[in-house]
Amino acid sequence: MKNILTYHGIPLDRHLFYSGTLPEYKMLFRKIIRELQQCKYGYEDYIASMFNTILLLVSRQQQEGENVEINIPEEIEAAIAYFNENYNIKISVEDYADSPHISTRNFKRYMKISPAQYILSLRMVNAQSLLENTDYKIGEIAEIVGYDNQLYFSRVFRKEYGVSPAQYRKKMEKSSLSK
Repeated sequence: MKNILTYHGIPLDRHLFYSGTLPEYKMLFRKIIRELQQCKYGYEDYIASMFNTILLLVSRQQQEGENVEINIPEEIEAAIAYFNENYNIKISVEDYADSPHISTRNFKRYMKISPAQYILSLRMVNAQSLLENTDYKIGEIAEIVGYDNQLYFSRVFRKEYGVSPAQYRKKMEKSSLSK
C-alpha cells in the first residue's frame, strides 16, 4: 500500500487531506460498496481497479494544483470520525461544537461545509446506496439513515436530488435493467 500511495504522490504522513469533491469519487465508492455486497465473480479485481482509479484522480488533482494542501487538525479528524460513525442517530451539532471537540467555524474552515451539511451528505449518500441495493421500504431507509419522519426524509431527499426516494429507486431500477 505504501508503494501505491507513493507512486500516486499521496502523502504518507497524514491520515486525512482534502482531495476535492469530484462526483466521480462518490460514484466509484458506491460501485465499490455494491461490489462488496454482491461478491460477484472477479469482484476483488474490479474493486482494486476502481480504488486505483480513485487514487489516480486524487493524484491528478494534486498535480494540477486544484488542491490546496491542508493539514487538518486532530479535533477535526475526530469530529469527522464521530460524524461518520454516528450520522444515523440524532446529533446535536451545537452540543458537539460546545464541547471541547470543535467549533463549527473551524470545521467549516477545513472541510468547506458545515457539520450539519456534512452529516446530511453522509445520510443522503447512504440513503442512495440503500435505495439502489436493498428492498427496504422508504420508511425503513429513513430510520436507518437517521430520520424519524419518513415525510421529512423524503422532502430532504427531494431537495438534494430533485426526485423523491421512490422515484430515485425506480430510475435506478430502470437503468440497471437496461444494462
